[in-house]
Amino acid sequence: MLEGGPGGSGEVWLDIASLVWNQFDLFSLFGNDARILLPDHRGTGLSSPLPQWPNGMSMSNCLDYVSHNLNGGLNALSFFTPTQAARDLDYLITQLSTPEVGRHVHIFGASYGTYWAQRFLHVRTAPIDSVILDGILSVDHTQLIWWDTEIDRVGKRFLSRCVTDSDCFKASDGISLWDALKDIETALRLNQTTTCFEKLAHPLRGAEALIRLRTLLASLIPGLPS
Repeated sequence: MLEGGPGGSGEVWLDIASLVWNQFDLFSLFGNDARILLPDHRGTGLSSPLPQWPNGMSMSNCLDYVSHNLNGGLNALSFFTPTQAARDLDYLITQLSTPEVGRHVHIFGASYGTYWAQRFLHVRTAPIDSVILDGILSVDHTQLIWWDTEIDRVGKRFLSRCVTDSDCFKASDGISLWDALKDIETALRLNQTTTCFEKLAHPLRGAEALIRLRTLLASLIPGLPS
């Protein structure tokens, strides 16, 4: 069972894996031959962690921090790719598979996990029976590097609706919500706060407050009419 992200932990599947195991009574059907595997990306979940950078560190400083704290420096980052993750999965299946007749392997991927599964199909050497893709990210058309840019566009569109809503426009005194949000974020990055955000996240500061703010906005955006 392949989790999304990229970089999500297989731990999120624990409850579902337990439900599947018990619902279909896999042990009675297959005994010790039955396994449900919840792999982690390198550096996530229960795997060996990457160096943890300080809260609030900007992404512009991240690579410099990694280059000085990760064994192998920036060259080691070449092992943190979808292709390498696919090869890790192939190795895992190969090591756990045995040549007995009747052994079956089925892969389930969700969200980015579908991207991971498709890349696995490109590089695999291990025999498998099926791949299930839930929420497909096409390897031909999905560019995860643009994820923040695309989400940013949705956020701006959401906040721009305030201009056309009389109640929102009145409550904001005609101030651009996008500019107001940037001012709040700047204050939080400086471990300051604002009167508005005191009502939402007191007494959080810095990175924790930014996470609360982003979670709040993310909960509002799904209600945006198409």
